[in-house]
Amino acid sequence: MLEDIEAVFFALGHEVRRHIVLLLGHSGGELPSGYLANRFKHSWPTTTRHLKVLEDAGLVEVRREGRSAMYRLRRERIERVIGGWLAHLAPVDPARTWTSSGPRTASALAERAPTSRGRRRAKPRTRSLTQACERYLEFAMEHPHAYEMLFDGFAQPPSLHEPWPSFNLLRLRLTDRLRGTPRKHTRLMLSLWSLLHGTAMLLVRGGVAGPLRTQMFHACLDAVEAIVAQAARSKGKASSGPKWPSTLILGEAGHSKVTDGEADSRAESLTTRQRDRSKAKLAPGLHGVRYKA
Repeated sequence: MLEDIEAVFFALGHEVRRHIVLLLGHSGGELPSGYLANRFKHSWPTTTRHLKVLEDAGLVEVRREGRSAMYRLRRERIERVIGGWLAHLAPVDPARTWTSSGPRTASALAERAPTSRGRRRAKPRTRSLTQACERYLEFAMEHPHAYEMLFDGFAQPPSLHEPWPSFNLLRLRLTDRLRGTPRKHTRLMLSLWSLLHGTAMLLVRGGVAGPLRTQMFHACLDAVEAIVAQAARSKGKASSGPKWPSTLILGEAGHSKVTDGEADSRAESLTTRQRDRSKAKLAPGLHGVRYKA
């Protein structure tokens, strides 16, 4: 039951897939894949991947007709899984009893529960950057279709302003290693994320298996370790390209933005210089010859 709940809620976690479910629900019957693809601005393969996630979660069933595919909503599964989950939210009767070696009633169990003051915060499953990177790659290999979906338009709203759990967890573990604040390490985290994502996509799309898969997996982890070790030695002083702009904020949900403030400033400065040049007058004593810019 728990696996069903996880699969269904994951499938409904993307707005495109929720939209597809609504379309199928309103139709009351079957809809062709071509019709569904035409309702979105992204490419046909992207829609196909979304449909595959819904199919894997058991939310839709597909019927093939030649080169076309007809999709129908599995209402009974949605009602059973989500309804079963909602049933767990119902308050428990304090007089309810069960067989147990500990508290035998719901009220007694509540008395045993720790208070908010004494409750310890649950620790994440990963305690180091290396473990977090391992989990990242393992998830990509175990859930290839879901992994590919996660990055559709990730740098554009609304995905830009949604939480980035994997990015934030990795950045937190990086901060534990190098100290400072998470935002301070965003540029380094972006390089590690790019390395992990590149490796994950090669493993997923390349059909890599056997010894090569194992070597690529650990080669990526070794590269991450080497980059972080070098960053620790240089203390973040060595970097190429322009300084990280204060207007570029990632992984902070509603506070995230990708505005290029430096580019805007350069453009404004260039416009000012051009305006000044256009107002320049003829230089005296040079027979009407204008200075060339």
